[in-house]
Amino acid sequence: MKVLFVCYMGLHRSPTFADVATSYGFDCRSCGVHHDALIQISDKLIDWADIVVFLNESYYEDANRKLWIAKKYHDKEVLRLGMDDDYDRNSKELKMLADLYVTSYLLKGN
Repeated sequence: MKVLFVCYMGLHRSPTFADVATSYGFDCRSCGVHHDALIQISDKLIDWADIVVFLNESYYEDANRKLWIAKKYHDKEVLRLGMDDDYDRNSKELKMLADLYVTSYLLKGN
């Protein structure tokens, strides 16, 4: 299962979630919606993914305005979380939240 995690800049939350999900056997990538993101969300990334996880509802809205991607989601599972941008990459708390998400949602869906 290919999972794309999306946050604002693609620096802390989405790469941490991708690392945790990868440890459970998922094929993961991460990106951000901001124009200066480390890896910017793109049509190519969305097409690649089976599941797209926006770590905050506003990022879905940002991506949709930028790429008009809602039309591309007809064959994707899209999840929107309500996670604030209050975490450092690979912090213990963020890893725990990512692990909880992966075990509660992604593993139960497989």
